[in-house]
Amino acid sequence: MASMTLNDRNNCHIIQLVLLVLVSVWVLPAAECKLDCRPGYRHQRMPSGEYLCLDIDECKNSELHHCNDAKLENCYNLPGTYLCVCKPGYMRNQLNNKCEDVDECEIAQHNNCNLNAECGNMDGTFNCTCKPGFEGDGIVNCANVNECAGGNHTCH
Repeated sequence: MASMTLNDRNNCHIIQLVLLVLVSVWVLPAAECKLDCRPGYRHQRMPSGEYLCLDIDECKNSELHHCNDAKLENCYNLPGTYLCVCKPGYMRNQLNNKCEDVDECEIAQHNNCNLNAECGNMDGTFNCTCKPGFEGDGIVNCANVNECAGGNHTCH
């Protein structure tokens, strides 16, 4: 949990004293010194009287972050802010700021299918299936099937 010291009791009393002199008020009401934190932090008074600005974890409250869809992207808390990152297989569309499926079959560096396999795009991923007449895992191996040896042919 990130935190930063905002102020302590002595500095707060100095601020009250300056206000006392400036407005010529002899008695200040018994009010607690309120200090503001930077956006993304909340102030908290510690038992010692010291004020700390503690990081707000925006990712724990969907009203505090703008990550669109938890199924398609992850929210990461950072000191004073957060970051939305699309999950693997998705990429952020800069026009609508949403994570959209990447067609790995269209992108050569993502498509690692065997030369004798066909790539099939799926939501967030892809699969490789050996072409007819070949068998294997579709990625490393697509071996030619000998139809004649197995009796799986229509030859006479």
